[in-house]
Amino acid sequence: SKVDDKHRHRAEGELQAAVKLDPKNAKVRMMLVDFLLEMKMAKRAEGELKRFLELVPNSKEALAAISRLKA
Repeated sequence: SKVDDKHRHRAEGELQAAVKLDPKNAKVRMMLVDFLLEMKMAKRAEGELKRFLELVPNSKEALAAISRLKA
């Protein structure tokens, strides 16, 4: 529905803004990734994980999430 779309876009925008403010924050980034996965946007979730791993190469959470995505 239109209302759901509006809320979805707003939620995504808020999460994207939080990531921009604190790009190395695993918790915030994983919230965005989880949101994208719930919205059936696996490719975008994977992109977020890759960008995060460029900043924090040894993030256990991001490495685990990306391996689950590829499974």
